[in-house]
Amino acid sequence: MGKVIVYGNNQKATLMQWKTLKRVEDDLEKEMYKQLNMICGSVGIALYENWGWREERLHKLFKSIDKLWEEIANDPNLSAFKLCEDETGIAIGIPEFDGNYDDLLYYKDKAIKKNLPIEKLIYTRIRQKKWVGAEVIASVMVTLHRLYHFGFERLSRVYEQLDKIRNRYEWDAIKIRNECFRITNVSLSAKQ
Repeated sequence: MGKVIVYGNNQKATLMQWKTLKRVEDDLEKEMYKQLNMICGSVGIALYENWGWREERLHKLFKSIDKLWEEIANDPNLSAFKLCEDETGIAIGIPEFDGNYDDLLYYKDKAIKKNLPIEKLIYTRIRQKKWVGAEVIASVMVTLHRLYHFGFERLSRVYEQLDKIRNRYEWDAIKIRNECFRITNVSLSAKQ
């Protein structure tokens, strides 16, 4: 094992562990932007093509999704998954995962995160990456429900349309983001 260094909040780890954590967190951030572009772009296209939504309404939706993420970030007991299930009755998960997102919520609390051993933090960040796309979908569903009173049937239709659009563009986040901008004039994050 390498030389142990102390980095903020008295967390002890080797330099290699800190570099690994940085790489894993960078990967998580890249995945977040990829999923945001792919899912929000697909939702934008779906709502434009199938529901007749235009630029102003789509901007309002995406700004409201950002506000929801701020709400969730400020409360360690909230998640898009919990809100989606509580408010819409839809439980969103990922089939290939053994467990559920609640297993990761514990680590969202900043006080807990400060005292986590670095190995546990790295492991948690790796697991969170698998949930990013599902979390973005859950936040879209909650926002459509809150803002436009979409119920189970309409949310299910949007989800089906979202899936068709992702397949149409071969799950390519950049293609989807560019097509969303081309047809709706709504610009999504280019950070990837």
